[in-house]
Amino acid sequence: MFRCNKKRDGEKWRRQYEFYHGLFPEIPTVLSEDLISKYDIGLSSEDPNGNACRKLSPVVLVDVRTMEERNVSKIPTSICLVEFEKSLEAGDVSPQVDVIIYCTIGYRSGLEARRLRNKYLLRNVYSLDGIVAYTHQKGSKLVSGESTSPSFVVNETICCHTFASMWSNVGVGYTPVTFNLIRYLLESLKEQLDPFQSISDITVSHVSVLVHEEAKSSYPQMKT
Repeated sequence: MFRCNKKRDGEKWRRQYEFYHGLFPEIPTVLSEDLISKYDIGLSSEDPNGNACRKLSPVVLVDVRTMEERNVSKIPTSICLVEFEKSLEAGDVSPQVDVIIYCTIGYRSGLEARRLRNKYLLRNVYSLDGIVAYTHQKGSKLVSGESTSPSFVVNETICCHTFASMWSNVGVGYTPVTFNLIRYLLESLKEQLDPFQSISDITVSHVSVLVHEEAKSSYPQMKT
């Protein structure tokens, strides 16, 4: 059963993930309600720090978002992309395992699912409808923190990092957290410029160019 703040918001987050998943028709979509019911990932997960890449695991859940986003919130048992690729190269992932990629709403996960499938010839690669859709499901659970230490303990959280406010239609009981998008874009732009240049020296034209390129290459236009 979907849990939405109101009907319009519910339609909006569903419309968003359907749009982005439609950009990758060759990548099958997994719905969050199936992730919870089929793989028991969510409220009843006993070990959110468990090694999802163990050979007997029925699914590997890969979070392709940034470390900053994962530190705020992640789905239990998920691992980061770097850890997953190391496990692939070490032969720790069974070729029969289901690999489910996720991000906020489905764009980054679609890109990475396509890349991973082509690079490693994985057969069972899927894209989750996203962490936002996951928060609307009965039994959903998010944890915060990121560490590879076996003794590291994560904490359950009601916060959900959604990258930007346009994707912040989280489920009842959750609180959206976003980047300061202008600051994020400025920092991204600064990495492409003189390392000694101050952010305060970056002009509006610089930001406009970056925003245009980001919109053109990474964030296709859509009606919401």
